[in-house]
Amino acid sequence: MTNRQLFRRRDRSLVRRNVRRAVRCRWRAPDYLALALRACQRLLRCNRELARLVPEFFDPVIVDRLARERAEKLRWRAEWEPALRKVYGESADPEPEPDLLPPLPSPRVQRRVDALLAERQQWLTLGTLNLRRFHERRPQKVASLGQLARLLWAAVQLGRWAAGIPDHPEPPTPAAPDPWADLARIYPEPPAPSP
Repeated sequence: MTNRQLFRRRDRSLVRRNVRRAVRCRWRAPDYLALALRACQRLLRCNRELARLVPEFFDPVIVDRLARERAEKLRWRAEWEPALRKVYGESADPEPEPDLLPPLPSPRVQRRVDALLAERQQWLTLGTLNLRRFHERRPQKVASLGQLARLLWAAVQLGRWAAGIPDHPEPPTPAAPDPWADLARIYPEPPAPSP
């Protein structure tokens, strides 16, 4: 008999405590700064995924490197084409102009890129909206140390991405050979005639 009463009391107090917790829940205003930080993290994740899928279009480091290589090829072509025409004459079928843009990825990758671009735009809009709400509704609230650290980290990551600074630096590329130095070495200048 005693055991039955003890169990009943314990069960009753446990049920009462859980019910009171559920009933007493208070409405809290959403933490707009935390929502903005989460949206910023998702935006960065979308940027990383886009750079992984199609680095020729979305990785700022690779885009910059490819633009430099294209400019170098065009400069080299403009420098050597007149000499080649002079030696070999005009050809019947001129060479096609080099492609200025990299080739498009497969349709499957293009669909994934379109979805990621839409998701990135959504997170950007959501983050901007939540940050604006935070400033409007709680202008005097001081962010916690963890939120400040997350804000600083997000700002650094966005700045690195916008400036084209790689997360993992690429190994230095070897210097391009100098064709004029090679020609000077192969065909040295004849010595000047002595008087």
